[in-house]
Amino acid sequence: MSNHITSSLRSLDLNLLPILRELLYTKNVSRSAERLYMTQPAVSEALKRIRLQFHDEILIRSGRSLVTTPFAERLIPELDQILGRVEALRENAAAGNGLIKKRKLIIATGDNIILTIGDKLVNLLSEVSPSVTVQFVHLQSFEPRHLKAGDIDMAIMPKHFIQDRDINYLKLFAEDFVCISRKNHPVLHGPVRQEQLKDIPKIAFGVDRYSALKVSGLDDWEDHLSVPGMLPIPFLVAQSDSVAIVQRYLAEYVSRYVDIELHEVTDFHLSYEVGVFWGDIYNQCHTHGWLRNQLRDLLDPSLLYASQ
Repeated sequence: MSNHITSSLRSLDLNLLPILRELLYTKNVSRSAERLYMTQPAVSEALKRIRLQFHDEILIRSGRSLVTTPFAERLIPELDQILGRVEALRENAAAGNGLIKKRKLIIATGDNIILTIGDKLVNLLSEVSPSVTVQFVHLQSFEPRHLKAGDIDMAIMPKHFIQDRDINYLKLFAEDFVCISRKNHPVLHGPVRQEQLKDIPKIAFGVDRYSALKVSGLDDWEDHLSVPGMLPIPFLVAQSDSVAIVQRYLAEYVSRYVDIELHEVTDFHLSYEVGVFWGDIYNQCHTHGWLRNQLRDLLDPSLLYASQ
């Protein structure tokens, strides 16, 4: 950290730091006021005080928008670390068992992950820390900036979906994919080759053809039906002669309840590394660290594939 920044932080009213951080991420006074449950005039007044104490404009007008100054941009990672440490101190003071009380964690992930770990997570929290709650949000409404801003605590998704070195990442497991069809399919039985799937209707997951969340299909794969979630796919396949490529653990799980058959595609292999992403502000958060380690166990492939 530069001497200018260090000097500014020492003389700064610490109550202004959360306001400053919101302003740097939203670049909008009104939106910051909403997120902080403050009035717009109060946030505007706080911005004036911040500018005076830092001797920098922090936010400047560019057309119809506000943009951060170069000095303000350098403050963002430092603020994340400082406020993260404050959060950690608050946890230590509030929790006798090492976990923060009355803490709500927001996790962005796909419906396939929710299905396979939801019950395990509920049981874990009820046994270990019933005051910690989790809210899942769908990846379609998620953007990496939500992690940086702390709006979302963590995201569980394939590693290649986020290409941002400023976001933390921890590998959880590797997922591979299989072909599924309804049981007693008129054409498919046991292992298959890509050629056998060529003329069969196909169902796939994907918001649109350009979405980073889309799951790749086989060579020359043409989606006859595209749906915005993985979970409906096995149910649709079970009621038709269509096929789909889905995560193995999802297929194994759903096959306990739905009449589908799993087929290895002998001349095709698809696998993704899946992990958890989070912003710097939660690096010192004990609740986060604890839950990230628990996710490793909950998403262990040997447990995902195990029959019940």
